[in-house]
Amino acid sequence: MYSESVIEIIKDINQLERQLVTDFGVDEPVRLVNTEFQKRFKLAQTKYSLALSFPDKSRDLGKMTSMMLRAWTSLKDQLLKEGVMPLPVDTWKLIHQETDREVFVCKDEAGKKNVQKQFGKYSIVVSADELLNMIDVHTFKQFVTLTKQGLLPTILSYKPNTDEQKEM
Repeated sequence: MYSESVIEIIKDINQLERQLVTDFGVDEPVRLVNTEFQKRFKLAQTKYSLALSFPDKSRDLGKMTSMMLRAWTSLKDQLLKEGVMPLPVDTWKLIHQETDREVFVCKDEAGKKNVQKQFGKYSIVVSADELLNMIDVHTFKQFVTLTKQGLLPTILSYKPNTDEQKEM
């Protein structure tokens, strides 16, 4: 259906897209740049998608795939030009299950500051130290004891004891 050269370019496009999604921690990295660039990129993406969907009707599938590869490369350059920094290596994007909120967990405070600057308006940003220190000492000691006994305990949720629970 597609020529070998077109298939190779599509692979390159997909690889570059995955890299940017991973590096910048968002599903659509194009949303991180100015709106004028976004419009041009989305138009190119639409033309590319149509060409892939209807390859028999597309006269210039090779040109469209090359154009989309250039668009992704330009997006990468534009992100850097606008000062959008990739996420630190030790940063994880998770969903808090009970609230369905997006949370970035950073290894340390330096990483947290970088992520907070870029995503703090839209997401919760915490460091691993903060999460660890949210667990009270009694629960943590129980966790350590079970681990030392060769068990693999899992903390699925945590609710601190209230004064009423202590009295019971």
